[in-house]
Amino acid sequence: MLSRGLADGLTLGLVGLIGLVGILGCLFGLSFAMPPSWSAALGFDWTSHAWWLQLIIMLLVLHLGPTGASAQSWKTRAAWGWLFSLCWFTSALAWLTVSMHVYGGMPAWMAGLALLACSAYLALYPALAFALMWMPAPIAVRALLTFGAWVGFEWLRGWMFTGFPWASPGYAQIDGPLAGLAPVFGVYALGAAAWLVALLIHEAWRVKPKPQRLRLAALAILILGAGSGLQHIAWTQPAGEPLRIALLQGQVPQNLKFDRSVVEQTMARYAQGIADQAAQHDLIVLPETAWTQLWKDTPPDTANTINRTGVTVALGAPDIVAGSITNSVLILKSGELLGRYDKHHLVPLGEFIPFGFRWFVELMNIPLGDFARGRIDQESFVLKDQRVAFNICYEDLFGEEIVQSVRSAKSATLLINMSNLAWFGHSHALPQHLQISRTRALEAGRPMLRATNTGATASINARGEVKALLPLTQAGVLSVTVQGSTGLTPFARWGNAAALALAAVCLILGLLNRQRDRRRGKS
Repeated sequence: MLSRGLADGLTLGLVGLIGLVGILGCLFGLSFAMPPSWSAALGFDWTSHAWWLQLIIMLLVLHLGPTGASAQSWKTRAAWGWLFSLCWFTSALAWLTVSMHVYGGMPAWMAGLALLACSAYLALYPALAFALMWMPAPIAVRALLTFGAWVGFEWLRGWMFTGFPWASPGYAQIDGPLAGLAPVFGVYALGAAAWLVALLIHEAWRVKPKPQRLRLAALAILILGAGSGLQHIAWTQPAGEPLRIALLQGQVPQNLKFDRSVVEQTMARYAQGIADQAAQHDLIVLPETAWTQLWKDTPPDTANTINRTGVTVALGAPDIVAGSITNSVLILKSGELLGRYDKHHLVPLGEFIPFGFRWFVELMNIPLGDFARGRIDQESFVLKDQRVAFNICYEDLFGEEIVQSVRSAKSATLLINMSNLAWFGHSHALPQHLQISRTRALEAGRPMLRATNTGATASINARGEVKALLPLTQAGVLSVTVQGSTGLTPFARWGNAAALALAAVCLILGLLNRQRDRRRGKS
């Protein structure tokens, strides 16, 4: 009876622990950015506090991680990390079900399973990082492995199968003291540094010898101080004359965006917005796929309204290149095509169909779902004495690709992202994407403007700070005066190479020291 009671107690304790780890994972995923409907209802927004909220959750997860005999098995450590990460991605990416179910027409249960399957795959990468971070070893070894593993596996997640690095931990640190690391090493190192700081603080609290405790705490403070100090370095400088730019937020509901009875009304409304803003601006930017048909098929009255203004317009529209449809930015002035940008990094299942997944895409009603890729080396557009590099929606997840336009011979001085997140409703995808754009601006040392259909339409300076912002899910115009930047941040020069090299050194040193300690233990 006693043994059975003890076994039942241990089982209940394990179930409770599993549940607690899962809850922490869900909170971790939500901590990046507060869902807008929640902030509207509660009257506050925790998004700017994400950095310390995540550090607290990291500390709790480290405290609940496997110890003793259970920590000896890398599979056990990875399983705990995978459970936490599964919940992290499920809550962070819950908005995917809106596109699949509400607008794609997929049954709710199937959309939920698809979200879980996606999260289960993404969770494999941090699970391996957890397996190394929780390895039973001296703290010096664990610290080296923690930084190296989080950089390496997050980079791998952003590269494998074209990559999907959304909700990488570094994005939550954009408002914290570690943010200065972003223009030097990039977002993956920023997240890895956060995990390293959490590990050092946890170990400083856990160990008993006071000298060791003080050393660990001092090292954590040193890393935080280094990140904070780097924020005071001006890696780039203002360049050229400021541009006056209008960003149009159309607020066209996704369920009406391709409705034939609404398409022409939408184009006419955008055309009138361009006409109203033309006299005051050098450039007017519309969102991704503001036009859902080819520019040449625009009704003559609408096209004439735009052309008569004589203003330069960046129009998001599908186009045809070499017989294939592209997701493009057309730069127009008085009816003349001055330049173009064709989206290069396409969204799997949304903009291209991976091998073997056509059946899945056919379950949803997604127009314009199979695009051709643009070239990676497209030239920036010259406007007065500024060079403007465009990127479309999801592309700004990939910092190393964004900075290619900055480090080229004809270096871009200004970045503009054109997006349509109406697919994801009034969800936390919108503030999460703003967080991502802010990180790209900081990494590249360039201002980033965002013109979106439903939000977040914003002006971000070269330090990653939001200088102007339209309310989400409201039609409007954001009029900004923006000056480009010149010069290169370390990340713009090296991309992820510096962070990966540092991560490789940490992993090699950590594993070598681990092997040495094990040999000493046997002897």
